Amino acid sequence: MAAEGERPESTSAGHTGEPAAHFTTGGDAWGPMPAPPTDEDAGALLAVLTELRSDLPRLRDSDEITALRDQCEAAVDEISGTGRVTLDLVARLRARLAAAEPVRSVLASGAALALSLDRAEDRLRTPRPAEEPKRRARPAGHTHPGGYGTPVGHTPPGPSTGSDDDEWPDPADG
Repeated sequence: MAAEGERPESTSAGHTGEPAAHFTTGGDAWGPMPAPPTDEDAGALLAVLTELRSDLPRLRDSDEITALRDQCEAAVDEISGTGRVTLDLVARLRARLAAAEPVRSVLASGAALALSLDRAEDRLRTPRPAEEPKRRARPAGHTHPGGYGTPVGHTPPGPSTGSDDDEWPDPADG
């Protein structure tokens, strides 16, 4: 139990030492940032990378296999941090996979990675139609000026159609 005026040990005031941290509401503690949602390509590529990383120890270790393993780990970290796949990431993975040629022909997960990279690259290079900007619905009574005629309760200047001529001076009377 903390003494009066001291913080309990379960709370923290200060840096976490993690590069991705955010301030939480309701207290003065720092916590890890939640992972961003992944898109379809990122989720599929993460699954294939995880499978390939578990299959790589079956192969005889070489510099190319080690470099591919390291690149797979870096790619998983990058996708987990950003939630998306980039053309640069696809190019780096494709180069490492090509350098470790036996992986694609020996392991099914290597062939799956090559196919997944092809699909991701095709989707990234295909231009997507621009989304229509979302229009906010205006509350009742808040329209453009002149949008729906004369607003209710507004009286136009000058004599009304049902008024007497006595209300306005006659220019001939002087």
